[in-house]
Amino acid sequence: MSNVINKKTGQSLQDAIIDLYLNVKVRSSDEVHFCMRRRQIEKFSEEQYHTEKSALNSTDSFVLLDYIRSSVEMIMTMKLEDLQASALNIPTTTKDETATVGEYEAMLQRLEAESRNHIRTEQQLKLHNESLQSQGEELVQELHRMAARLVQVEDVSLR
Repeated sequence: MSNVINKKTGQSLQDAIIDLYLNVKVRSSDEVHFCMRRRQIEKFSEEQYHTEKSALNSTDSFVLLDYIRSSVEMIMTMKLEDLQASALNIPTTTKDETATVGEYEAMLQRLEAESRNHIRTEQQLKLHNESLQSQGEELVQELHRMAARLVQVEDVSLR
């Protein structure tokens, strides 16, 4: 690794690359979380920054440059998607719309509960219908028995 040091800032090239990567990473991470719209943008704390920086100190500069390239590509892809969405007049989600997501989820849960209640009622009606049909069949059988009994009684009385 090159330990070239900037005379003005006293910062090494490795440190400058690490700082650049972490700044790009924080930006791309914010973009990803912002585009997901379901989570709040996570702040990259100072502790996380220094932990990551110390871990990256042992990483090769070329690997860091590759990390930066990947992060920049990800940011550019997201920006391109945003531009394409705005060109197609696809609205992007705002904070107010994020609040409505919670409302939609609540409505969805309510509708699912209503649907379950309707299914339960439908099953109860089917059981009741089956019960009425069996009672009707029993009554028809009873009617046939009574008619047969009536025929027997009439035969006996005619003799």
